[in-house]
Amino acid sequence: MDKRQIVKGWAALPVAASLMAFGACYEDLDLSYNGDTDLNQLVIRQAADIWDGTHCNVETDLEKGDEDADNFVYELTLAIYQNRVAGQEVTTDLVVASDSLEAAIAMAGESSVYSIYEGAELLPEEYYTLSGSQLRLLAGDAESEAVDLTVFSQELIDYVQDERRADALLVLPLRIQNSTSYPINSKVCCIMFFFEVGYVAPDDGGEYPADSTTVERNRTSLMPTVVPSGDRADYVRAHPVL
Repeated sequence: MDKRQIVKGWAALPVAASLMAFGACYEDLDLSYNGDTDLNQLVIRQAADIWDGTHCNVETDLEKGDEDADNFVYELTLAIYQNRVAGQEVTTDLVVASDSLEAAIAMAGESSVYSIYEGAELLPEEYYTLSGSQLRLLAGDAESEAVDLTVFSQELIDYVQDERRADALLVLPLRIQNSTSYPINSKVCCIMFFFEVGYVAPDDGGEYPADSTTVERNRTSLMPTVVPSGDRADYVRAHPVL
């Protein structure tokens, strides 16, 4: 059962896995084992940490409340399957996989597997930043330097409250591609960030002042720590062994 706690003034901690299957990045995925798996494959480390065989989704709920919401911050790193040490340097691009999201949305009404994408939209680029567009794993290392994803939680809440005036399901799909050496693992090459932003209608029909409440959804211990805006140095990544 899900455990939910309403906390005013704090951004919601992301859920490390959704209840619905994730297949948007793996349209040709064959999950059967054929005996010749190449273990020297690149993965998004955080996607591998949360993958349960079907999905790599991170969910966050945001809602208007009494204080400003802190930014959502998440680290992304490059690694080799099962925490192997790289024998050579490798670089990949980190891109927004809008094509995968579009394919999943198109199938939302056709399969229960994709029903989580019903009504979903791509997260507008003005509400997030990536600290880099590439991930580089050096020879002799087991994990690359991180690229930080920062989502501007309060601005996103204000957008829903002041412009949309309706609930919004906004998704940011990120994928690694264009490896310079090692092949990329097709199962954990992509990670989907879901932001369910609730609209809170004023009781008197007027408008609320700009503020926020966030709803924490905590279904797993595999969660990055969300920290106050501008204070990234104090947060810690959770990295279980692949």
